[in-house]
Amino acid sequence: MDNHHLLIWVHILLFVFWLGADVGVFSAACWVKRRGQTFNERMLLLKMAGIVDLAPRICMAWMLPVGLTLAKVWGLETSSTAMAGLWALSVLWSISIIVAYRNEGTPLAMAIAKSQMALFVVGALIAFWHGGTLLKNPDVPHWLAVKMILFGVIFLIAIGIDLTFRPVIANMLRLAAEGSTDAVESALSQSINRCLVVVASLYAVLLVSSFLGVTKI
Repeated sequence: MDNHHLLIWVHILLFVFWLGADVGVFSAACWVKRRGQTFNERMLLLKMAGIVDLAPRICMAWMLPVGLTLAKVWGLETSSTAMAGLWALSVLWSISIIVAYRNEGTPLAMAIAKSQMALFVVGALIAFWHGGTLLKNPDVPHWLAVKMILFGVIFLIAIGIDLTFRPVIANMLRLAAEGSTDAVESALSQSINRCLVVVASLYAVLLVSSFLGVTKI
């Protein structure tokens, strides 16, 4: 097996663990809405979802350098310095994800979350710019340029997921303080639904992107 085929295999694994694990998080969130469960049972589901969510977050961090390395076969020219920097960034990004999880609720975790939010904004802008540039390059297939643009959309969706998940935590704290009232349950359910809509949009983008990667149309 040469390096190219090895990277293809890694690329597939990243997609599988990204989408597959995220479906597990989605399912856990749906169960949190069930009113018949105790607060502790719901918190356990959220904690389990947080553990499972490490996989898609880390897969996202590695998908871009792996994908861009593979894209060289299709005419995408990227400097060795830029690629080395991107691989190094992925390592730091993965470490920060784990550190933030292990220090959840601390100032360090909040600082990391803000830094990642800024990274997502910058990443989206670069992906949109680079994808638009590739669309004008006759030596690069259009499907590859569209995949780059879609990764920019994924950055924005990641921001949306983090923002819409914050009310879920707030409503869980409200549930702990006020108990299971109609008002609290309704607010919790609505906040989870809003977050799940954004997550569903991520699935759609991932499916479109993988379809383009396979069919190359």
